[in-house]
Formats: sequence, structure tokens, C-alpha cells
Amino acid sequence: MSFKEAATELVREALDGQFEFLVLRGADEFAHQDGDLDVLVPRNQSILALLLVGEEACKAGWRIAAIGDIGYLSQICLVKRCNASGQYRAVKVDFFNGASWAALGDDPLGRAVLDIRKDNGSLEAIGLTTLLQKLLYGGHLRARDRARIAVACDHDRIEAFVTANGLPLTRADLDRGKLSSATRWRLRAASSGVRLAGMPAWIAKVVWRKLHFAVVRSTIQGWVLIVSGADSDRRAELIARYQLLLERSGFPKLAIETRSDAKGLAFTSRLLTAWRGLRGETVLVNCLHANSGAPGARWCSTALHITLPDRGSYTHDDLDVLLATVSQKALSTLREMRT
Repeated sequence: MSFKEAATELVREALDGQFEFLVLRGADEFAHQDGDLDVLVPRNQSILALLLVGEEACKAGWRIAAIGDIGYLSQICLVKRCNASGQYRAVKVDFFNGASWAALGDDPLGRAVLDIRKDNGSLEAIGLTTLLQKLLYGGHLRARDRARIAVACDHDRIEAFVTANGLPLTRADLDRGKLSSATRWRLRAASSGVRLAGMPAWIAKVVWRKLHFAVVRSTIQGWVLIVSGADSDRRAELIARYQLLLERSGFPKLAIETRSDAKGLAFTSRLLTAWRGLRGETVLVNCLHANSGAPGARWCSTALHITLPDRGSYTHDDLDVLLATVSQKALSTLREMRT
């Protein structure tokens, strides 16, 4: 079993019996080897999906490297040692919060494709969901998208789905695989079950969401990871390896600060770090002294301290300690969000 297949199986084991879900992309013949996994869950269940998968992962010897949420998409970065040398591999799992665009309005299409999964199996539902998501967000189909859809359902089945759900797509749109801007926005509104009378309120939600997530990178409060102890080379190696895991999985790079001592630092420095946490950014602080803390850490309930032994060079145990700390905090955060 490949690494991606193992991650997919872990997701299935965590979610089976909890609610309907659909593993869309990531481990099939059209997926990139190092790409992420895409999973559709019912509206308002994406944070629960993060928690269930995170708990299952930690039980099975995996670790959580990061979590995030942008309203319509919740994400978790899972990592695991894959060979005797102790090297970790990482995969990002994306949970779509229903099938409507940006998770605004109702979710008739999410219910429709999950019903198709129950009645006709996953393949057809995967093809239809892939078609919708690629047109809703990108406005066009790439060759790989067309191939994935073609093995799942033909044009007649797609047209039947379009008609049954009142979607503004013509046969010409489907043949071309590319939508005009006007048609794409009409499709987005239809995906949320919006009628003409509700259009002004929906547009206001769209504007607010765009403004909100231009500032806030995640609805999950960011963390301040304070790495101290040992020497500068060892701390730098640990931070670089952690960054590389996130980068390879598709998570954004972390902000890194180097501080010799937090005492006496300017008020603006502390405020900046606290602000980054509020907008969902994770900040890695490279501290020279174990008790120095970090700017903003006293204001931030999500400050995590990783103290390395003073002697010795970098080992994989350092990354183990960091990931164990992050995993514990991630599960604690998700449990609090579900209460």
C-alpha cells in the first residue's frame, strides 16, 4: 500500500459510520504522487472531520503538523515516518464543507451528489462533483479533469444531473469545458440554492467573505511555536525540516522570527505576533534561551514551547517532540471548537 493509499484508508476508517462522505481525488490514477487528498463532507461537518481524522491518525502512529479552515475548506497536514531512516512524509487532506461555492447559502448539490453515492456508488458521484468544483472555482476543465470525469459518467448522465438540479449549464458549455464569467457566477448562485429574491443577500455574503478571508487566513487561531535550547544550528535544522514538511504537503510557509530574549522588546513586536495568531498564522520563534518566551506569547493562549536538550546535534527525535506537541494542541483546539 502506497503512502497516499494509507492516508486515504485512514480517512475512511475515521469517517465511516459518522456521516456520508466522498473521497474525491488524491489516490486515483489521475492524481499526482505528492498531491493532496480531497474529501467532500456534508455542510457544517468539516471541522468534525478534521477532529475525527486527527484522532484516528494519532492512534495509528501518525502526527498532525498543521490544521486550517477557510470556511468552505478545512485542512489537516498528516505526517508519518515511512522508513527505517526516520524520514517523515506529509500529505494534506482537504475537506470540502459541502458542494456549494464558498459554502454560502444552502447546499442542494452536496446533498444531491451524496445521494447519488448512496444509490449508484462513488464513481459517478466523484465525476459529477469534480465537474462542479472545477467549473465553480476555476471556470474550466483541464485535460486531467476531463479524463477523471469521463471514466465516471457520460454526457447524458451529466445533462440529466444538470436538468434535475436546475443548473445554468448548456450542452455547449459542457462540450467546451469553459464558462464565461457571467455563467460561472450564475452557477455559483445556483449551487447555493439562491433564487432571484435572495440574490442581494447572497451577493452581500460573497463580498463579506472575500473581505474577511483577505485578512484572516484561517478561522482557527494561529499558534506561536517557540523553539529554544540547544545551539543555533540544531534549532535551524529542526525549523527547516518542519517547514519542508508543510511546504511539500501544500500548506503555506510559516513566519519565522529569531529572538535572543523577549524581555524589553518593543510593544509593536509583541502586537504583531499576537495579530498574526488572531488571523490564523503560525509563527515559529527561534529563541536562544529556554525561558525567553516570545513577543506576543503572553497574550496568545496558543503559545507552544519546544525546548531541546542543550547538547548534541540534530536527530529525528527533535522533530518527533515538535510534532507531538503540535498534534496535542491541534486535537485540543478542534475539540474546543466542537463543544
